[in-house]
Amino acid sequence: MLNYFDKALLSQIPEQLLKVPYLVEEKTGISLKIQDMDELFAGSAPGFSRALAVLDINCDEQAITLWVAPGIKLAAHMISHELIHLRRNILEGVPKIFPRTNIEEAYMTESYFLENELEHLFIIPEEISLFPEAEAWWAEHYRQQIEKVRTEQVSIAHHWRTIRIALPKQTELIQACAAIIRDYDSRPTERLANEFYHSIAGAMPNKHEMILELIDMFPREIVFTIGVGRFTCKPNGNGIGQEFIALGEHLPRPARFAHML
Repeated sequence: MLNYFDKALLSQIPEQLLKVPYLVEEKTGISLKIQDMDELFAGSAPGFSRALAVLDINCDEQAITLWVAPGIKLAAHMISHELIHLRRNILEGVPKIFPRTNIEEAYMTESYFLENELEHLFIIPEEISLFPEAEAWWAEHYRQQIEKVRTEQVSIAHHWRTIRIALPKQTELIQACAAIIRDYDSRPTERLANEFYHSIAGAMPNKHEMILELIDMFPREIVFTIGVGRFTCKPNGNGIGQEFIALGEHLPRPARFAHML
């Protein structure tokens, strides 16, 4: 499972997280695979091809794979980040946002982005509690992300919420993001950013309520591209499944990508 990584690197990871892949295999019969991203993966998941690591939970193929960008040496806190995601998705079965069937690629990518950002509200603080140095890494990560999407008002509003909740000590970054929002000179955008923050922060730690709060703020055309569900473990270690609540007339497609780093 984790033999892909150097033993010295794994020795830095807390034992309770190193146990996660084995507990998952015990409950599902599925062993975590770790593979370099290749052209086949990039072609099947173009929205994830530039990520450092992607946790891929595939119910159709009954496979759990951690895809790693070739030539990238992940730090201990990054591997731990993915193991926390694996624990939450399989062992804890937390509710998730995922895309519906027969939707455009852009909507599918957006649904994974929304889910990823909600999970970061839980994962990043836990990661930092284990690896204090991770805070600086995430602050720089979000600084770069904010620069990339500084003209995309909804994305900036999502990032502002995330850093306020997950990185509350990063006041300079929070203020810089707020300044971008003010520069839009758009009261609707300021109101949306505040709603994203207060509604989600108020619903934590109930993930299902967080998702419903987020959906309440979406236009109808967006709501009909997503579903809500969770991964399940089949009885007697016979694989993974999925249960879901469809929010409209179409059933969701099986969720796959649990996280992108």
